Amino acid sequence: MINQKSSLHYYSDGDILITVKGITFCLHRNILSLCSKVFQDMFKCAKAITPSKEESSTERKLPEISLDDESSEKFQEVLSYIYPGNYQPITWQNVAGFLKLSDKYMMDSVMEASKVFLQQYFRENPLLTLVLSEQYEFKDLYKESSKLVLDQLPAYQRLTGFKFLSSDSRAALLEKHMEYTNSLGRIDAETFVPRFNHINNHVTRHLKDFKQKLSQVIRHLQVLPNPPPSITYKLLSSLIKENNCGYINIQFHLPQKFKMFFENFEPLDCDNIKDEPDYYIFIELGGRRGDTVFYPLLIILKCCN
Repeated sequence: MINQKSSLHYYSDGDILITVKGITFCLHRNILSLCSKVFQDMFKCAKAITPSKEESSTERKLPEISLDDESSEKFQEVLSYIYPGNYQPITWQNVAGFLKLSDKYMMDSVMEASKVFLQQYFRENPLLTLVLSEQYEFKDLYKESSKLVLDQLPAYQRLTGFKFLSSDSRAALLEKHMEYTNSLGRIDAETFVPRFNHINNHVTRHLKDFKQKLSQVIRHLQVLPNPPPSITYKLLSSLIKENNCGYINIQFHLPQKFKMFFENFEPLDCDNIKDEPDYYIFIELGGRRGDTVFYPLLIILKCCN
């Protein structure tokens, strides 16, 4: 069987042949060696293949490597990212493939670029970011994307892509969200207010009015389906600000009370510079890498959108 030459990456001055699912790439060992420690070692063992009679008699005898387990399309996309002539940007459609190949062949620069892409755009697809962050142990990204997934967990649970998370991650998300809904059912004005230091001169009247407003907000929050955690935090913090309860209470009292009822809330790291960022519940990555299940990349891409 005659392999087909790559239309994009078959260089006349190449010194190594790599065949992937019937597509042959003529590449440069020095370029791939700089990008991949695995390829650097593989090239030491590569042997020259004599061209068949069907092939051109002038074909050079170049060492050849076969990568039968890879997708020729994904491999070509990664090459287009590495080689300057046919630059292929990282997108949501190829980031999973980039990560898979960069992890397998130890392409540190490609791995880092893929991670940077997720850091910049994770808000567009937090579920896929969470799946990939778990697979490749991006702990900070895992935590950040979990904030957005937890904020709309019922909706994300209905997506097929949710099952591509490990059982541990799915259980942690469900447990965290259940803690939030249970805590929301227990909260009341009497337990939320006691240590509030009001700056209003008419403390007694103000406290009574504030409790009434707080009770109304809490009743609204407890109506099913419960609002997202970020909305709960925003409504309660807005109520405190509107009722002139003092900046010190926003900074210290509210986080303490929320921690008592719901544990920790945090803004997205990228929103920390905002004056009034949204606050979220979250989970953090734990366990071993080997516990993660790897699924076909195309299925993950389709099911996480």
